[in-house]
Amino acid sequence: WLKNEVKNKINPNKYKRAFDCGKSDIRPILPAKFDTPRVTGGLSANDHSFPWVVNVVNYKSLR
Repeated sequence: WLKNEVKNKINPNKYKRAFDCGKSDIRPILPAKFDTPRVTGGLSANDHSFPWVVNVVNYKSLR
């Protein structure tokens, strides 16, 4: 499914605008159920910042 969607969305002849650094011509292809916030208890990041701080814990390894 996703492979076909990408092929349908990416057409090099379709986009004829000047290059804009950091801006994509391709919209994200995510089903609506995945297009929601998944991080809880956090703070919103400022525009153009690198907000990722992640702590991954495997509780089985803590025994």
